[in-house]
Amino acid sequence: MVLPLLRTRTMWTRNTASVWKRTATTAVLSSNFDTTNSVLWGTAAIAATVAISAMNDENSKTKCSGIAAVVGSGSYDARHFLLEGLDILKARGCDSAGLVTVSEDHTMNITKYGSGDAALSPEQVIALVRQHSHAAKGPVGMAHTRWATHGARSDQNAHPIRSGKIAVVHNGVLHNARVLRKQLQGYGHVFETETDTEVMAKLIDYYYQKLQKQSESSSTHLLKAATEKALRKCDGTWGLVVMCQDVPDELVVAAHGSPLVIGMTSTGGAEVSSSTRSQPVTYVASEINAFRRFTQTFVDLKDGEVGVIQASGPILESWSSLRVEALNDSQQDDDFQANTIPEPYPDWTLKEIYEQPEAIGRALGFGGRLSGTGRILLGGMDAHRDQWKHVKHLILSGVSSSLHAARYGELLMKQIAALNTVRALDAVDTDYHDFPHDVPAHTMGCCVVSESGERKEALRVSDLALTRMGVPCMSVTNSVGSTLARTTKVGVYCHAGRERSAVSTKSFVSEVTSLALLALWFRQTKEEENASIKSRLATLDVEALKESLLRLPMAFGMALKTHEQCKELAAALEFTDTCFVLGKGFAEPVAREGAFKFQELASLHAEGLSASSFKHASLALVEPPIMYRQRLKTRMVQGKRKKTERMKTTKKKNVAGTPVVLILLDDQHRQSVRNTGMEIKSRGGQVIVITDKPELAAGLDDNPIVIPSNGPLTALGAVVPLQLLAYELAKVRGINPDSPRHMSKEL
Repeated sequence: MVLPLLRTRTMWTRNTASVWKRTATTAVLSSNFDTTNSVLWGTAAIAATVAISAMNDENSKTKCSGIAAVVGSGSYDARHFLLEGLDILKARGCDSAGLVTVSEDHTMNITKYGSGDAALSPEQVIALVRQHSHAAKGPVGMAHTRWATHGARSDQNAHPIRSGKIAVVHNGVLHNARVLRKQLQGYGHVFETETDTEVMAKLIDYYYQKLQKQSESSSTHLLKAATEKALRKCDGTWGLVVMCQDVPDELVVAAHGSPLVIGMTSTGGAEVSSSTRSQPVTYVASEINAFRRFTQTFVDLKDGEVGVIQASGPILESWSSLRVEALNDSQQDDDFQANTIPEPYPDWTLKEIYEQPEAIGRALGFGGRLSGTGRILLGGMDAHRDQWKHVKHLILSGVSSSLHAARYGELLMKQIAALNTVRALDAVDTDYHDFPHDVPAHTMGCCVVSESGERKEALRVSDLALTRMGVPCMSVTNSVGSTLARTTKVGVYCHAGRERSAVSTKSFVSEVTSLALLALWFRQTKEEENASIKSRLATLDVEALKESLLRLPMAFGMALKTHEQCKELAAALEFTDTCFVLGKGFAEPVAREGAFKFQELASLHAEGLSASSFKHASLALVEPPIMYRQRLKTRMVQGKRKKTERMKTTKKKNVAGTPVVLILLDDQHRQSVRNTGMEIKSRGGQVIVITDKPELAAGLDDNPIVIPSNGPLTALGAVVPLQLLAYELAKVRGINPDSPRHMSKEL
């Protein structure tokens, strides 16, 4: 089967040539490479070319926080690493940022800013820190991106927080902060911020001063002891780094429920001058990405552990060279880049939307994971085949976009009968009782889906599966070497490349692609273990899924051509205050993801629902044009003058009713979904159709958004116009799509 290709100008690049080369190599190496597969691989290669061309065409147009800390010596300037760390960690959630350094003459300099009432973007906040950090020169320092949980987004509440000679940066939440605050106020301490972190800073300062009076020990031992005493009083979670003016060459670190990773190297990386290149430097961060450019050697700080960080390395109670790890070849993120500019795109969000065809190719290993013979090759799963071949009941768990990907994966696994039972659950609520208790333990498995591999909900589920349930747990993650990947030690990397935007786009698609491969792997293993279960129906579904995967990069490249149509539609929806996104079958999780993007990017109230269940209650919320226009007139957007002028134009255009995006595909649900659309239309609602067959939109939408048909993955292609529509709606509303308000990637 050969798909009609887009007539487009092909711009040959190194990436294009690489895709062709890798695809061709796979074909040659397969001794059983038949004619059908040859056509499919040719299609896959052309798909990558078309996708890259689509990207080049666009080019021509033109509760979570992050920690980065470093201990160097001599003339090493910590600011370079700390400022780069702020840029890398801002996607975790950033409404405030700051850094502190201490020099060898015991001078402590703090520079920090909050977004405040002006709601500055993360880029603007970090730019302020960069601009005013010239005095903060020193070999030891800490930096922090804050996502407000206690207190306003003010300069005062930004981290680092100082108390006397102590400065701290903290990830997590202190549950008994209110009680401790009252106790410390009783001791005469005056609080200057609303944060729970200041409670920890003053508590450490309190014990440090107390120990200084009682002991003749060195300041190093006193700082660690004071930190330990303070943490014994604390109830909550923390990834904590502590600095003291009296100890200008060390930091104290502690972790409890919030990960910290220590990176070790004998050089300071690119910023170290030749005269200091031999001097050792030690890094601390909440995720490996912060120091990946400088070292690949690291050690995890264990839960409940307190340690001292020196330039020569960490001093930990249970220190052992066996704990030191290095990212191996399979864990290297070859797309990791330290640059912080999305050129030639105007922002990271659009860049990452347009990178999706290539991201899919990377998830497929550019053919390496789906061989010419049709065999699924997943190195991580193949290495643990003896353990996972017995699994018949699987729990998929994820949060937000990863949950939507898991639900799509659940449907794929059910369609090809990959396992006996599959359930996709929200990691926020996944509990002991969600695991089957009436089946042998060795037949159960858990798969945690997480883009970052650092979300506390995802880590909690993996710990629940491995520790409490005693069942094998794998991960599908985009972040190589993340806490989740290191905890599960088995799974599938998405290889989508780092996402800089606060919203997930290409990682969602890569997760679904990886889960599709995982579904095929389980089905393949199931048939190899018991050949008698092979059925003609399942075989047809399996082959259809494989073909869809091979065509997926091309399908996304074609879907990107809907951008201009989405841009025009977004302009018409500028003043809308609510919308619905409906789908059924494979389209339902995509509808939920689309609604999620409207909420995240455009700050628009949106609900993603099953097209069948919509008429049971939500249909009552659909308003005809007159009622809908009346409410639009009262909506203040960007000033009265603009509103008045815009509403005059809107009135002339005869605004439709409540907008409902309908994913109407040529599948077994088409009649049911179409009936729902007709009911919405009859009540005056505005139906916006996304379809792979324009005739289905007759009577519903005169100008439907058309995406290519692609078997069981057709619905996945609908996410592209949904992303583009949400993106363009954010732009016309004056919202920075890279940093929408109140948005954090890793709560």
